[in-house]
Amino acid sequence: MVKERANLHGGFIIRTVRKYRAMSQQEVCFLYGISEKTLSNWERERNDPHFGHVQAICEDILKVELIDAITMAFDELEKQKQEAA
Repeated sequence: MVKERANLHGGFIIRTVRKYRAMSQQEVCFLYGISEKTLSNWERERNDPHFGHVQAICEDILKVELIDAITMAFDELEKQKQEAA
């Protein structure tokens, strides 16, 4: 279980919290000043965002502390695994 937490992708964390906050990719991109393609690539796990981007988007844009965002993403991952089983 600890190994899974260590491998949690930054884009998955952002996507999980963004959906929880009911914000569109466009809104996050506008507020953070990045392109929609960049955010889309992060969320689709095509590129890995720098840790600082994950923290800034979660805390400054989505207003969720990083540790809470990681917990939310891990819970979502577990939920997806249970639904797939």
